[in-house]
Amino acid sequence: MLSKLDSHTMIAVVDLERAKRFYEERLGLAGIEEIPGLWVFVGPRGSRFCLFVSPLAGTAKNAVMGWETSQIAEEVHQLKARGVVFEEYDFPNFKTVDSIVTSATGKSAWFKDTEGNMLGLAQWKS
Repeated sequence: MLSKLDSHTMIAVVDLERAKRFYEERLGLAGIEEIPGLWVFVGPRGSRFCLFVSPLAGTAKNAVMGWETSQIAEEVHQLKARGVVFEEYDFPNFKTVDSIVTSATGKSAWFKDTEGNMLGLAQWKS
């Protein structure tokens, strides 16, 4: 059943070439395979995600994918140095400080890709 299978993420993009440049140049990721209309990335432990062409790109109102880190402040700093722009929030009980929200479960930060997809970083409390 599904509980024994690895999962992968599919991210819709309008302009595949523009999105590939963002993921490779801004985020430092390397694609491994291109199929017409699809670009595949593999993470360090074999996780996969794909960019695929769709007119519905960027319409999700939630984060579509995230990465876990033990050093979120350093990751945010490095990504900002590469030109990534982070979301900033200022609500009661939900405020970013240096682009990072701290909650009972850990720390999080979010940014959008060139297609309007929300992506995130999370540093979970141990």
